Amino acid sequence: MSKGGILYVVATTAPVVCIAGAGVLLAAAGLRQARLGWPSRRWPSVEGKVLEAGSVDRNSDYDNTAVSFPVVRYSYQVDGKSYIGKRLSFGVGGGSFVLWALRGLVPGGPVRVFYDPAKPFHSVLRPGPAPTAVILIVAGTLIALAAIVHGPLQPNPG
Repeated sequence: MSKGGILYVVATTAPVVCIAGAGVLLAAAGLRQARLGWPSRRWPSVEGKVLEAGSVDRNSDYDNTAVSFPVVRYSYQVDGKSYIGKRLSFGVGGGSFVLWALRGLVPGGPVRVFYDPAKPFHSVLRPGPAPTAVILIVAGTLIALAAIVHGPLQPNPG
């Protein structure tokens, strides 16, 4: 294959590989969230106390706008031993996710805490995969499939 032919193959195929790869990475992130969150649906729970519930604004790396992320701390006891937890859910998210994640959490108020019976210091307030897991899986899969179906970029005739 000539040097020009190799450059053509690379120039037309590289964008497809990059876009499909990005889709696969998004789907993998969603699958990881689901894998971590799924077992917590069967964890036992105890009543705890909300110590802190709010949000913190961080600048987006993309466009330098402020994005809100949930922040929570809670105390709970398992078999007479006290713990402090910070995990709200098994997922990521800012923006409107914050409203979903923080609903019903009032500092000083009661909260249902789900904990891993094998490692009671692992806890979560919203068991199961977060809604963002499904979004990442679907979006990543669609992006990867679209890139693969579209195939290599074709030169502009003319």
